[in-house]
Amino acid sequence: MSNTIPTDLEQFVSQQFAAGQFHTPNELAEAVRAAAVELFDRDQRLKELQAEVQPALDRLEQGEGVEADFEDIKRRGSERLASRIKRD
Repeated sequence: MSNTIPTDLEQFVSQQFAAGQFHTPNELAEAVRAAAVELFDRDQRLKELQAEVQPALDRLEQGEGVEADFEDIKRRGSERLASRIKRD
């Protein structure tokens, strides 16, 4: 694995050090580690969402879709949101 970064990112990191965002290389390394964890988590969630959506896409391809009433969808979504807010 390479430890080099593009010039524009290197300049950004230098600016962050100059601004006091990071005081030591270890602080920067921790920030990079945290960013990698966030990226991993986002990638995992994206894969989960794709897996959830794929069956519906497959049904649409087979001609099993139905017309959507977007006003009804918005109304039901608003009702769900309002009920969650009341519970919390």
